[in-house]
Amino acid sequence: MPDESIDLIYIDPPFGTQSLWRSNAFKEKVQELQFYDIWGGGVYGYVEFMVERLRHMHRLLKPTGSLFVHLDWRMAHYIKVELDKIFGVKNPAQDQTNFINEIIWCYIDPAGRRNTSYYKKTHDVIFWYAKNRKHYKTNKIATTRLSASTIERYRPYFDHNGQITYQRLKETNPGVFAALKARPDDLNEVWIDLEKGTSEADWWFDITPVKRKGKKQKAKEAVEWPTKKPLALLSRIIETVTEPNDIVADFFCGCGTTVVAAQRLNRQWVGCDAGITACEVTRNALIEYCSLFVPLDMKPLSGKDFRTLPPFEFEKAAVRYIGGVTNHAQVADGGIDGRLAFDGTPIQVKKEDKPSGDTDRFRGFYYPVKQHGRGIYITLNGYTKPAKERAAQWRREGLDVQLLTVDDLLKGNFREQPSS
Repeated sequence: MPDESIDLIYIDPPFGTQSLWRSNAFKEKVQELQFYDIWGGGVYGYVEFMVERLRHMHRLLKPTGSLFVHLDWRMAHYIKVELDKIFGVKNPAQDQTNFINEIIWCYIDPAGRRNTSYYKKTHDVIFWYAKNRKHYKTNKIATTRLSASTIERYRPYFDHNGQITYQRLKETNPGVFAALKARPDDLNEVWIDLEKGTSEADWWFDITPVKRKGKKQKAKEAVEWPTKKPLALLSRIIETVTEPNDIVADFFCGCGTTVVAAQRLNRQWVGCDAGITACEVTRNALIEYCSLFVPLDMKPLSGKDFRTLPPFEFEKAAVRYIGGVTNHAQVADGGIDGRLAFDGTPIQVKKEDKPSGDTDRFRGFYYPVKQHGRGIYITLNGYTKPAKERAAQWRREGLDVQLLTVDDLLKGNFREQPSS
């Protein structure tokens, strides 16, 4: 994609949960949803994966553009350090940085076990960076109407006009006044207005998470996508930093909330995801919410394209072609070049000028195959007779092994689901 071509990039990438996410919600329409959030190398593997992509996102932003990165407590702080490196930071205390906000999205999550050993984790973190702090585009931040509980909390400090000025707050609650970082030039300036609300803070408590559909519940925006974010959240972000016809991009679009919000707000958009299921679900969401049908272009490579790729790029392309996630390590990868996104099946890829034989690397693939119960081996020019015989022996052991060539991929001759 060309440099400086996008106004807003929002991403809700994997959170580094070291989990395989599953759902049966789409089984009737597309396929069973499963996506892989397990990282070799733990934190460092995840950070390496993200940094490679964040650098490209910085390149793609217009000089007036913004990036929003949505994470939680697991990886947010590691990625914040890397974002500072990519976007530039000199002296945050004097705003000599392109970091704009750390937004805390608060929500009540009644699910999960109760415990008394730590406070329940009920917020996500959204980092907002500008390509250039001096020139970034932003609309006037809207005011937020106060919740009933907030009104009751501050009712003793309202004057007869239903307002709280900084002066009145200083007189009635000096502790709260002292805790405020901002100091107004005029103490008579209104801090909170009962009718109009207050300026939007960097902690968002008024947007509820998407509810899951249950037997007794049919939520308006419910869908069994484990990490779906509400339309209201994306709409607020898009409206904050873009105007109609601006370009919005989401490179981890999942079930398509970002592109749906952009379409409904009359923005242009770019959406992509490594999972075939995600692309199908995004298309269905555009039909359901926007009455818009978008054709998918999930397999653009030809046989010639594959053959001209360098070995490492060949590995990545082959893994992604069948809906897999590539291994961040390209050497010392334990015989695994990637895994299927929906069930973690190990994938080995080899680009050789002649058929792949019964090499040490082929034999080394046996352990991950045995551990998982199935595996996929992809080559450019086929397999030798010893390699086929060894794979046949693995099948007799009850292991589901697929030996594939690039031609098999292009013809669709591979199975995404385990054999019976």
